[in-house]
Amino acid sequence: MSQSTLTRRVQRLEQQVGAPLLFRDPSGVAGPTAAGARFAAEAPAILDAARAARAAALAYRGLTVRLGVPGPVGDFPERRHLAEVARQLSERHPDVRLLCRSVPLAATHACLVDGYVDVVWGALSPAPPAVEISPLLELERIAVVPAEHDLAEARQVRAADLADRPLLYIPTVAPGLMSPFVLGDVRPVSQARLVESNSKDSRSFIRSLHPGQAAVIGASAWPARLVKPGLRDLRILDLPRIPMYAGKRRADRREPVRSLVAVLPKVVARMRLNVWDPEPADIDLGLHPHRAPVTGEQ
Repeated sequence: MSQSTLTRRVQRLEQQVGAPLLFRDPSGVAGPTAAGARFAAEAPAILDAARAARAAALAYRGLTVRLGVPGPVGDFPERRHLAEVARQLSERHPDVRLLCRSVPLAATHACLVDGYVDVVWGALSPAPPAVEISPLLELERIAVVPAEHDLAEARQVRAADLADRPLLYIPTVAPGLMSPFVLGDVRPVSQARLVESNSKDSRSFIRSLHPGQAAVIGASAWPARLVKPGLRDLRILDLPRIPMYAGKRRADRREPVRSLVAVLPKVVARMRLNVWDPEPADIDLGLHPHRAPVTGEQ
């Protein structure tokens, strides 16, 4: 820059600081004043903070936060609820875009750890050390059976009615995570009659049922008969609910990610969590797609 431009900038800086920063004599600038020397010692921290603030702002410009949901996007939670999540996140962070990704039941924690998603809806406990979980919802366990099953006409059963019958399970899911779904809290899993399934989500899981088999799942808002004609939902009377969590990487401190975790329980409070609960009629889920687009990947 020209000398005159530099002079004007220094003078403006001195006006902002409120003290002369440079000695001047007829030959020009002789050196820093005591105030100037002190200011020069402190200025690098100010510049570093300014650079960090700028970098943070640029990092959030157009940031996409990825939410992992079990099964196909829009299955559970439904798309209208995901749109509400996006709307509430947009209110807090207008420049942040929500991307929903399908994650397999067997890899909800792994998808977080490897960075495929930033937050998982419905993580289970226990979680690996790298994953931080917070309470999200509790799901009632229900049994799904084909029409030919001898319990098909029962609307409700007890866990003991199912414990010694063939139960579907997913061998790729960690035993600790699969245990509630094979009634491991009723009798030792080693005594269960387990039938392997290679399914990756609840719908394909119950769709693979054959006569004589049953599947225990976390209750969903859609009846099993909509997945496959003839399937029946049976309420299990004496089982505790399964706690589900919102999960994030413990090291991820980004504010939009933390906000997304905080938003999820608020949306859950507005949801019907199983086929027997009535849909809340007094709450408008206002989708506002122009304000809060939600994108899904299968």
